[in-house]
Amino acid sequence: MIMRVRLLITLLVLLLTACGGGDQPALPASNSNVTWDTSPSTIVFRADVTGGTQDPLLDRNWVPDCTIYGDGRLIWLNNLGVANTQVLEDQLTADQIRIFVFNNLAVNRGIYNYPDRSKQVRPATSDVQPVVEVLTLNVNGTLHITDAFAGWDRAYYDSIVTDCHALSLQPVLFVPTAAWVTAQPVAYDPRAAAVPWDAQANGLSLQETAASNDRRWVQGQAVGAMWNLIRTSAPDLVFYEGDTQYRVTVEVPNVTRDAPAAPG
Repeated sequence: MIMRVRLLITLLVLLLTACGGGDQPALPASNSNVTWDTSPSTIVFRADVTGGTQDPLLDRNWVPDCTIYGDGRLIWLNNLGVANTQVLEDQLTADQIRIFVFNNLAVNRGIYNYPDRSKQVRPATSDVQPVVEVLTLNVNGTLHITDAFAGWDRAYYDSIVTDCHALSLQPVLFVPTAAWVTAQPVAYDPRAAAVPWDAQANGLSLQETAASNDRRWVQGQAVGAMWNLIRTSAPDLVFYEGDTQYRVTVEVPNVTRDAPAAPG
């Protein structure tokens, strides 16, 4: 009888480990026990949607649905309709973050019950990667990344995004004054949404920016002008300067998904 019990316990442990249960972080005892790196560049929580595009350049303009940074800064995306989004920001208190992480994510939504995929890389099966929702939580010294392949559905993701947005009590519209700008000349496409770009009036030449073949740190009104056009236009937007059309990206550190840090 004892041997049977031991065998059942062993099988249960193996099953939990196979399902990801064996690697679950310890749940904090209460919201007061939730800690994190308070650096402004640390991502404490992020809800994001990845995949579904063939253009890595345009991916640089992407802003995740909701991100909480170590210093309490909240950046979130407000979708107003087709090709019309706002990027909003707010400042959270430490208690707001602790309650959200403990109550909304760890206890009510059981985020740690879903496998951590932070060290897993899905092999590329085609040029277009599947659209997948991803949740990142980085508290108490543990990075936990899980996605829709772990078994949760879109309703689970949407409910967490809604809760994250609801943390913002006094949101303000975010418009950058400095960013990494990339311009890439493209073949003329009469079907693309196109806007004229006046280099002299905006103080930035797309031709010169494209000639650098790399990101260029830009400050001033040109950054905000480009940012607003990108947020209120179709994804195939091109800027034309002279006789040339350009794809443009505006990457803001600690706002867009993969923006490099600002120059030192």
